[in-house]
Amino acid sequence: MSKKSFCDSRRDFIKKTTLGSIALFGSQKIFSENRKSVSEGASSVIKSGISPESASSKSGIFSGSRREPAIHFSSIVINHACPLVYPAMDDNYIKKLQEGGITFSMSTIASNDQFRSAVNQIVAFYEKFENNDKLLFITQVDDIYRAKKEGKVGVGFHFQNSRPVEYDTRLLDVFYRLGVRVIQLTYNEKNMVGDGCTELTDCDLSKFGKKMIKRMNEIGMLVDLSHVGYRSSMEAMEESKDPVIFSHSNAWKVCPSKRNLKDDQIKALAKKKGVIGMNVYPGFVKKNKPSLNDLLDHVDYIANLVGTDYIGIGFDFSEPGDLEEYKYWGYDPDTYLLPPWDHPKDIEEISKAPDFTRGLISRGYSEKDIKKILGENFIRVFKQVWK
Repeated sequence: MSKKSFCDSRRDFIKKTTLGSIALFGSQKIFSENRKSVSEGASSVIKSGISPESASSKSGIFSGSRREPAIHFSSIVINHACPLVYPAMDDNYIKKLQEGGITFSMSTIASNDQFRSAVNQIVAFYEKFENNDKLLFITQVDDIYRAKKEGKVGVGFHFQNSRPVEYDTRLLDVFYRLGVRVIQLTYNEKNMVGDGCTELTDCDLSKFGKKMIKRMNEIGMLVDLSHVGYRSSMEAMEESKDPVIFSHSNAWKVCPSKRNLKDDQIKALAKKKGVIGMNVYPGFVKKNKPSLNDLLDHVDYIANLVGTDYIGIGFDFSEPGDLEEYKYWGYDPDTYLLPPWDHPKDIEEISKAPDFTRGLISRGYSEKDIKKILGENFIRVFKQVWK
């Protein structure tokens, strides 16, 4: 898309959304804010009886060559939870994404936001796309392939809460037209859709939650269940006719945390043909001093339980900044460590994403499985859900 046609599309989006918002809410105006393929003899770790300990040399994933794994940079790499991709990000962070071989970052553009502030973030991103030729706005699967071909960083829109929908499913259509392709139902706490994973209760979906999932299915918007409470997530998987995802969650059996998934959730997700994005947040990988090997244990566990078709990346390199920001988000101290957060050794930031692929190679995953985990599994879901 040329800059001119993008600008025209953007103006058309804003014009139509503004008119629609006025009709819905009165006269209020909206204002702006690359080892070539693994050896043929490499066996998959998911063979029965292979444990994470026997699948790799835990003392030295990196004891050999430090060459970048070619399979990583030849693959489409999708990071489905990238909260540090935001409108004000500078070229230095974009460079880190490129060093990490990231093809597509799903940006968290809203969480505890209402409608207007979410639209402000979208408008600010439109300006970023216009003025930075290193980025490409992603709204369909072909855009992801284009980003890979052109060496750009693809950016998509993801809500980590349903609050911007404000009890009105018509706003789902508005956000879809603006490019939002994924909405996470809750963010830790209870909202109008259902319970969050750190809420005091563990309830089912609300009537509105069921209505919202139905409309998301109809328009082609993907349901995300990370941060969602156990019962709400299980019911959401039953309610949705389309695959759903846990964009950034790990395995509870490997690291017990309210944010991680129990076996029946993982099995239900696999039955739904969805994807779980592996999360580097320290408290969800291992309680104390996690490493890349600990993160790979989560990959192995899920692969042994349901297979590699349901594993992706949702690294979530987030950082609350300070204690005040930690309190602002209402983080549960029993679930979320106090800042600063130290991400796992050997994968401390997004530029080290190739080391994750090197780790998969060290654990004996085939080239086919590695490519699926890096991005092809998410692409399969996008193809089925997005319209």
